[in-house]
Amino acid sequence: MKRTIICLLLALSLLLCLPAQAQSIYQLGDTIEDFSITTPQGEVVTLSGLLESHKAVLINFWFINCSWCDYEFPFLQQAYEKLGDDVAVLALTPYDSDDAIKTYQQEKALTFTMAQDTIGLSSLFGCQGFPTTVMIDRYGVYCFSESGAMPSASAFLRLMQPFAAEDYPTSLVGFEIPAAQPSAAMPASADMADAISDQAGFTFSAIPGTWPWLLSEEGHAYSSNAGEDSTTAALQADFTVNAGDVLAFDYRISNYENDDYLALYIDDMPVKVFSGEKGWQTYAVPFETAGEHTAVFAYMKNSMFSDGEDLACIDRVRILSGDEAASALSAISLWPQVLEGTDVAYDVLNDGARKVLIEDVTGTLDAYYPGAQFFLVPGEEMSLRVRIGKLIDPEAAILYSFTDGAHQTLHTLSTDDEGFLVTLPTDSMATTGFPWNGLLLYPYFNDFETMLPLFYFATEEDLDYFCQNSIAENVTATWRYAADKAVYTLRFADQQGAPVAGVIANICDETTCSPMVSDENGVISFENVPYPYDIHVIRVPEGYTFDTAQGFTAPENGGEMQFTVTKN
Repeated sequence: MKRTIICLLLALSLLLCLPAQAQSIYQLGDTIEDFSITTPQGEVVTLSGLLESHKAVLINFWFINCSWCDYEFPFLQQAYEKLGDDVAVLALTPYDSDDAIKTYQQEKALTFTMAQDTIGLSSLFGCQGFPTTVMIDRYGVYCFSESGAMPSASAFLRLMQPFAAEDYPTSLVGFEIPAAQPSAAMPASADMADAISDQAGFTFSAIPGTWPWLLSEEGHAYSSNAGEDSTTAALQADFTVNAGDVLAFDYRISNYENDDYLALYIDDMPVKVFSGEKGWQTYAVPFETAGEHTAVFAYMKNSMFSDGEDLACIDRVRILSGDEAASALSAISLWPQVLEGTDVAYDVLNDGARKVLIEDVTGTLDAYYPGAQFFLVPGEEMSLRVRIGKLIDPEAAILYSFTDGAHQTLHTLSTDDEGFLVTLPTDSMATTGFPWNGLLLYPYFNDFETMLPLFYFATEEDLDYFCQNSIAENVTATWRYAADKAVYTLRFADQQGAPVAGVIANICDETTCSPMVSDENGVISFENVPYPYDIHVIRVPEGYTFDTAQGFTAPENGGEMQFTVTKN
């Protein structure tokens, strides 16, 4: 398997709770038997005792070296400070000693109860990973369980509040945490326009299903969803422009860079994103043709981290023309965007670097890293140029390296006239013991499903080891240099399987099409540089029919293709 999968499996092996009493695993809806835990301070805590003094009990399973436990504990502490009188919190670790727990609790300033899981509750609750949060209601009924870190204090509060309610109904078995809801509505459109635009002609509105933008005492608009995970605050502006006009606005943002974004959409198309810490600045968008348009300012909160003030601000939304428009556009950073649309390409710049092709019969590489490119790159470093299209935003496209764990947006890299330049370290069996290196480019804003993978190897021996040991168990992949030629075979037969001679097909690459004719065996065969050639059947013999409008793509690394030509 690839190193990422290996790392995942190793992490899971560390995180999994292994049930000691699998036959006693609780199910949602079960009434939990009373239990007794002794804290590092010597206090004996029982479930019955906690339910006598509280309306519910939240159990959090964790351990000291769990980074996601560290991440969520401040959120749990904030929620506990608000609802601890109603909901008891019991954090249990199956791995750590009393002394280690006491030290950790003091260093993190956590005031809820923490103790060793000496009776195997994590196993009894079927814990599958850390952290895991469990809710037991006032009747002792097991109502909720979720593995993974809670993304905010608000998420913990939305979990705890229904169980702390005075009018708590029957047990909420299978409870799901409700989404956060805004507590205020956007001001009237006219009030918003008066505050953030000094021109007539703008209509501002909220977008149903999103959080509103509100007005500050200083008179600018700001997103209202600070601290609320997995939410979007959206403000829509409708306006009319003349050809050559520019939409300009001032913005300020303070958030966790590359995780939360202020995104600008024009007519439903993402145009620009802003992230990190930026004081008041101006951005401008040109319009080539006259007409009516819609802009949406969307502050998009991820479910992981928050930083700074965790908000975006907008002011002075305006239309500029003439010299003012040119001046606003000239102040915007220009990036090398040499390709069209959303195209992306890699250039490996090392002397002696060679592209290779890997044949993986298991399909593992294609399944996990579709479209991956592979290079042999001698030396201790790999130098790379990333070329992008005009619709790729360098401030949103993220380059992630498996080798050193670094991730950076393209706009932070140095550039030349063609693209963005980066130098990355190289692992090898002879140095670090790892035979391969990899990186992923996530080119599209807010889209971590789409990626462009690249793998590189220091030596042929490393590449051999990778193919023999790192892709799939008991299966050896093969590789060859991309400069080697591949064999392509097209077989034409009728519906009875008889070969059809005289079929003419065009074989096309990026620049050239070559017509070829099937022989007496119904075969067209050619050898050429590996490429996903376009195949178009342009003529079949008299007495046969074929949909000549249909196109086909040859397998990049060569192989056979079967075609059925219908005999009349």
